[in-house]
Amino acid sequence: MDTQFNQPQRQSKIGIVVMFADTIQKTARAFWPLIVIYLFKLENLDKVLVAIASFVIFFLMGLVAYLKYLNFRFHVDTDHEEFVVTQGIFSKSKTVIQLQKIQQVNITQNLLQRIINVFTLEVDTAGASETEVKIKALSHSAATMLKTQLLNFQLPDLQSEEEFFSEVEQPQVFMKIGFMSLLKVGITSNYLKTISLLLAFGITIYENFIKFTETKVLEEGEIENYMSQSLGFTLTVILVALGILLVLIINVISILLKYYNFSIRQESNSLLLSFGLLKTKSTILRPERVQIASISQNYLQKKMNLFQIKIRQALGSSSENNKSILEIPGCNKNESQAIMHMIFKSEEVNANPIFANWRKLFVTNMIFIGIPLIVVLNINYFATEKIENAVIIIPLYIFTVALISYFSFKNYQLQIGTETIIKQSGAWDVEKQRISIEKIQAITTSQRFWHRSIDIGSVTIYTAAGSVSFTLANFTILQQNVNNWLYQIENSNSNWM
Repeated sequence: MDTQFNQPQRQSKIGIVVMFADTIQKTARAFWPLIVIYLFKLENLDKVLVAIASFVIFFLMGLVAYLKYLNFRFHVDTDHEEFVVTQGIFSKSKTVIQLQKIQQVNITQNLLQRIINVFTLEVDTAGASETEVKIKALSHSAATMLKTQLLNFQLPDLQSEEEFFSEVEQPQVFMKIGFMSLLKVGITSNYLKTISLLLAFGITIYENFIKFTETKVLEEGEIENYMSQSLGFTLTVILVALGILLVLIINVISILLKYYNFSIRQESNSLLLSFGLLKTKSTILRPERVQIASISQNYLQKKMNLFQIKIRQALGSSSENNKSILEIPGCNKNESQAIMHMIFKSEEVNANPIFANWRKLFVTNMIFIGIPLIVVLNINYFATEKIENAVIIIPLYIFTVALISYFSFKNYQLQIGTETIIKQSGAWDVEKQRISIEKIQAITTSQRFWHRSIDIGSVTIYTAAGSVSFTLANFTILQQNVNNWLYQIENSNSNWM
């Protein structure tokens, strides 16, 4: 392989295996209902025909994989400063990316690639909602050199890969997250997300089981009979305890698989992040391209001196594109401050934070308490069968939601510094979203006509990685700050792109 990448070239030959596995995966995802049906009816099918059909299918998938490998070519056009990729089987496509528009180049490796010792190189630009280009079979040296050339526009004129790696200074370890820190993060985070996934998974399995067997797992009144027995309360406690344990186990396993061996290395003015167990990922973080940086912490993490950082760069056209978010879990206070200082080059300034008007708390309670309560009371009044234990459930719901709303309102504030803006929000997980004023792309203010007499309104700040809104605050103060921000943006000479 030409390590200068000036001429069109293919991936590593072993990449055919990766292409074949990728083709099998896509085929299985597309036809999994038919595959499941045939597996259940396998005993009634002719074994010879099944074997022949399987051979033909795998042969065709192998042919497709080979054609993908054969027609996939890439090179760097140094004259026009472009990265060119051609691919396709029968209908070929050509992708041309200007080097100055490349925002991120990631190197990843899944389990199969680890076995055959190849890597995937992903190229992202600011104008695409998904990864622009994926090269799925490169050696580590070729992937590293290509990444360097794409990000730095030029690669030094070296004679060999060995010379390149001998002359490149190895970056120093800036931070390393150990097993115990990841364990703490798994125990103290992602509760609602995991519970939601478990409920969705459980409901889906239950519904499909009923449809498949055409019978109910539990007959009507069976649950009531169980709960009315003397062991009903004990059984409930055991099930709740097992559910909590299951949530914690899933959280810990997912965190360990995703962030295993997480390390940050500092190289000149950039940070190199690498992590992952089954799928390793290596990516570069450039402070000048960071749009929004968030630090979050809940009560348990505060006791353990743990912070979680999420960083949004100018990637993708959608602000909700999770693939554009870089996460740093389990860092302590000093490490989080060092990362923020490297990104923003300034300390947090919080002289006079702006708080929301008390009407925000009132509106939140009306939406999440008032409206549901009116609906439930009306249903209970007109229904023939009344809601059991409503006297206990309704006050408990009101107390829980009111408590969450109160802490959410208490933590809601806008902190304004000389160079950065920080929005703080959250009830349990308190998050601070930080934006550099010079990277703001647009600002809008809004005020409903019934809010004019009490002088409250909202502001929305837009960046290349999404927007941040602050609502129902003193409108005069918001407008004064917006004018200051616009003045700073107009007089800024920053060229973060």
